[in-house]
Amino acid sequence: MPDSYLVPVPYDYAVLRMDKECPPGGYKFRRHHDTEDHNNDNATIGNFSPSVIGKDADLEYCFMPATPGATNDFPIQHFGAYGVLGTFHRDTIRYTQILVDDEDTKNANSWYWYGQDNNTALIARIKKLVSDKGGKDTYYSFTWKNPFWDKLGGAAPALAEKNTDKPAAAEVKGFNHSTVAFEVKSAGIATVTVSDLNGAVVAKVTTDYLQPGTHRVEWHRTQRRDQRKERNPEVKQGRNSLF
Repeated sequence: MPDSYLVPVPYDYAVLRMDKECPPGGYKFRRHHDTEDHNNDNATIGNFSPSVIGKDADLEYCFMPATPGATNDFPIQHFGAYGVLGTFHRDTIRYTQILVDDEDTKNANSWYWYGQDNNTALIARIKKLVSDKGGKDTYYSFTWKNPFWDKLGGAAPALAEKNTDKPAAAEVKGFNHSTVAFEVKSAGIATVTVSDLNGAVVAKVTTDYLQPGTHRVEWHRTQRRDQRKERNPEVKQGRNSLF
């Protein structure tokens, strides 16, 4: 995406770096993910430079500081649905947090700051968007906008379910499982639906009876649609939740 599509906004954000340098005013940084040591099948489809996916994953980003007084509500004005690393949210700007479960044993996650190692204020701002929270995993905060949803008053459009039992063809094999956070307003059974970018439903995970509150569920690549998780040990609440 050309730099001209990135406009000033009044909050910090970051984007995946796909060029040698960041746009003017941006700061490069790298997050090294120490992924699975045994039977690792990390992979990419298509160009991902300068990020590198091999035995581990090195993801390159550009941090774009807030511009005081900017009136734009989102840094990408090009028509379409986009997300950036950020924590800003309001009625038409959504917020999502993703947990990447990295290697548990001898974890070697790390950061590279491209000469900004002593800029503690800058690093603190970046770690509000990408954080290890003092542990072995990585938490990504996303701010995202979909103009189609704006026209619907903030309601998500329904996705047509396709008749398929296969995982998404374009999945990145290194991410064998994902953690999804969700909130239950009233007690009951919840169903989490996993869809690919084309809207095809690739899995449904049904929980046991849950109490009101925030929960998280882990979906594994090997799970298939409508798979019920009896006595689900991977649905967690309270202090173990993402939020």
